[in-house]
Amino acid sequence: MRINNWSGLYGFGYVLVSFGVYGFYKRFEIKGKENIPIGKPILFAANHQNAFLDGAIIGYAISKPIYFLGRADIFKKKMAKWALGGFNCLPIFRERDGADYLLKNEEVFEKFYDVLAKNHPIVIFPEGSHAPYKYIRGPLKKGVFRIGVGAEKKYDTSLDVYIVPVGIEYEKHSKMGGDLLLTFGESIRVQDHMVSDQLEQEKEYAALVPLLEKRLSNLIIDVKEQDYYDFIMSLERMFLKEIIESKHKSDRNLTNKLLAQKAFIRKAEKYIVSDSENAKDLQALEQDFTSRISEFGLRSWLFQKERHPIKKDVTVLIVFSPFYIYGLLTNYLPYQIANGWVDKKVKDANFHASIKVIVGALSFLIYWIFLVIIVAYFTDNCLWVYCCISLPLSAIFSQYYGATIIKLRGKIKFNKIMSVPSEIEKNLRNQYETLKKCFQSIYSAEE
Repeated sequence: MRINNWSGLYGFGYVLVSFGVYGFYKRFEIKGKENIPIGKPILFAANHQNAFLDGAIIGYAISKPIYFLGRADIFKKKMAKWALGGFNCLPIFRERDGADYLLKNEEVFEKFYDVLAKNHPIVIFPEGSHAPYKYIRGPLKKGVFRIGVGAEKKYDTSLDVYIVPVGIEYEKHSKMGGDLLLTFGESIRVQDHMVSDQLEQEKEYAALVPLLEKRLSNLIIDVKEQDYYDFIMSLERMFLKEIIESKHKSDRNLTNKLLAQKAFIRKAEKYIVSDSENAKDLQALEQDFTSRISEFGLRSWLFQKERHPIKKDVTVLIVFSPFYIYGLLTNYLPYQIANGWVDKKVKDANFHASIKVIVGALSFLIYWIFLVIIVAYFTDNCLWVYCCISLPLSAIFSQYYGATIIKLRGKIKFNKIMSVPSEIEKNLRNQYETLKKCFQSIYSAEE
């Protein structure tokens, strides 16, 4: 692998990611960049919930090419090997890859030592795999510490390597329209944890694992009571507005939103530990409620009211329908290419967001450039300039308009089902009220 700054392929990918992230996510914030030591070799240790998008976002956030590891089996095809090499990815070998996997990994680590010596950042995912769950899958791997110490030893402790925890918090892992918060945490100086004796060094690695895990945990939602994971996250989604308002007036600041969510989850876990029998019953009730409203095509937020007025929504949709039609003409085709194609062709949902961000950015850019060229060719004035300005605005508007349509459908369906007194209507309302009381008892408890 060449050790360089920007390659043509990497630069092109950087542009697509920067364009795609702001198009795919409703809000994207970067926090804690002051925690990155200036002018030092950096190993970024991040949680891993969303395939290769996690590394791409970090690379975008620091505005530098990053280097990272990927499973050796994905390098088998020539095209994949070329592309991954262009994006500064090196293979990491596992026991299933052959008896000499340890030797091969040593060769890879040697290259990483040289990367750090040239002051290029490296991204490591110490969880060892990706999964769309809001907790740290421990125990963390020690590789990030081994690479840091190995680089210092190779270059006679002249590098001063730092390990920077990175928390990547997705509101929605595979769907567009959610929030994305990237936070750099307090760094760990490798030289402060180096000892000459190898046995003692291994003990130092073992002691660093919980330290890194704690610092990562501070940066993301990290559910500890994993047997109740779905129950806790369901309550958090149902009553997110109340959770945020308990700490702040709004969720405009994503860091404040995260802190409010973490505070509620701590209370929920404390409640579960203190009354596990009742928690099991409530968990079963929540599972039944969620399953049943899903069958009817309903969402939990609809139960906040007895009945939902729809006249205002219908009026808004009618008045702004011409703008929506324009948005469909200028955005529907690239959206379907990115969204529909990926959902059909990519079986592993963990890769959906990663591919949608890249494919979506590429398809939108190509389609929009095509539209601007057509407008410029068939008009004699500067209408193409207005076309350029209107395209991203129409995309944003269409997204909100589409969300309003979905909500209106939900309201109509809810009103239809719940307006007729029945055993189903009664049971669903009772279940929701029970869950609401559970939330309120957790919410009002002292931390």
